[in-house]
Amino acid sequence: MSIWTLIWVIPLFFLFFFLKKVYKGTLLDKKEQLLHQDITVEDEQKKFATIELNDQTTEGVGAIVIDMQDYFMSDEKLKMVKNQIPIISFCRKNGIPVAVINYHKCGPITASLTDSTSGLPVFEKRKDDAFSQEDFQNWLKKNGVKTLIIMGVNACACVFETANSALKNGYRVITNHEIIGGYCGHSFCSGGTPEWYDKNTIQLNTREAEITGK
Repeated sequence: MSIWTLIWVIPLFFLFFFLKKVYKGTLLDKKEQLLHQDITVEDEQKKFATIELNDQTTEGVGAIVIDMQDYFMSDEKLKMVKNQIPIISFCRKNGIPVAVINYHKCGPITASLTDSTSGLPVFEKRKDDAFSQEDFQNWLKKNGVKTLIIMGVNACACVFETANSALKNGYRVITNHEIIGGYCGHSFCSGGTPEWYDKNTIQLNTREAEITGK
């Protein structure tokens, strides 16, 4: 092999490996993004879908009340209680399983929800995501829950982490802005915004007449 051939071959050899490394790195970056991206509902009809609670929409439905503890409450968040109570009442009267999710060592559910949730199973979590609690996951499976109504706080933390995990695990999520609260409003918060819920969850009609059938 002549010296002139080597002059051409060696740079091409290094260029080949450089491009291969760059291409591989790009693929890995894309894979990493896919692994960490939030679940998005692709069905256009679901993005702005609404649902009403009635005796025709109870099969496979479950409901949870997340972190409605005084530790997390504010006057603004307490206003949600009046919207949550009719939903909890409807669920209990119509055989829809309901559970309370509390954050570890943050006290019991707020007093204004005590009567509505009396006797319900309570799961205590140590992380934002309720799906980190194995007993809660077993409760969902035992009750055949496929669609989850989510109420509670905070929308940008525990509610978001739980809703996102529910979607990733194949559950449909039903909620709306009148039964969840605590949006952080930070620009760096990629999830748990009102827009995220509009895009990824089914919006529940919480007008009392629609829930109670009056």
